[in-house]
Amino acid sequence: MDEIEESYDDCWINEWKANDTSNMWVIEGLLCPQLTLLSGQPKMGKSTLAGHIAMSLISNQPILGRSVNAAERRVAWMGFDGGWRNETTNRWNDKSLGQIKMLQMRGLNPFAWEQLGEQLKDQGIGLLVIDHLYGLAGTINLNDAAEAAQVLMCIRPIYEKYGIPILLIAQSTKSEFSQGKAAHSNRIMGEARSLLQLYGKGKEGRRRLKVEANNFGDTTLSIVINPNECILQDGRIGNGSVDRTSPDIARKLLTSAGPEELLNATAAGRAMVRLGLAKTDNAGRTAINRLRTQQLLELTPQGIIRGEKLIA
Repeated sequence: MDEIEESYDDCWINEWKANDTSNMWVIEGLLCPQLTLLSGQPKMGKSTLAGHIAMSLISNQPILGRSVNAAERRVAWMGFDGGWRNETTNRWNDKSLGQIKMLQMRGLNPFAWEQLGEQLKDQGIGLLVIDHLYGLAGTINLNDAAEAAQVLMCIRPIYEKYGIPILLIAQSTKSEFSQGKAAHSNRIMGEARSLLQLYGKGKEGRRRLKVEANNFGDTTLSIVINPNECILQDGRIGNGSVDRTSPDIARKLLTSAGPEELLNATAAGRAMVRLGLAKTDNAGRTAINRLRTQQLLELTPQGIIRGEKLIA
């Protein structure tokens, strides 16, 4: 690897001009504006989930009950598996409206990655999907923190300097107890502000998606995922019957919560706890997202309002 000139950057806290958009999540509580790590065992559907996230961004449509907040909607997809270009084209060409740029990058030359970031910024790219970490890392030892740092040295400017979020796909251990946790050094997991762990392979595309996200807490979603859809198993309770209390919950929230509690899903989740509709803030936020997917609630720039399927 080429030597890098040592440098540093500093400023006093009262001199820092914060970028309000740098902390705005691309997809609320799912895809952060910096590094999101998506992990799971082989053939678990990681690339499929990444594709649905990309389609959500391109179409500006919610995914798994979570809203999209992005100014740029084009996606760059960097693949490493054999045949990835054909698979990506076959799955997403029609749905993507031609807004996916397929590219490949060999090696960990920080200067080349710096040039890539500048190019993607000029092309209006709003998300870089890297599929997958092992292909990107090549022969370096990801379990060695110092070597894993070489990967971060290359990709960090993409989101820090050029403001392009990265969705990085990684493998999990093959242990049945891994629950989709990435199999490599904690160095990269520690860099990510959002961890998406896919596990629990079931019939008809049923999966569990564990989400660990800064500022949003931890939650586990039951989802159905295949090339045609990525949806919550909403409106279902343990025995598979429809949960018919959802409209009543939505009505009670809207009539009993204060305006400041309906500004976003996080505040509304806390209101659910206060009103006795959920046991924890995380459970409350998950319930809000479920009600939004059921179109019983809607999140607007002004806050949460009644959804089109909630009959007064």
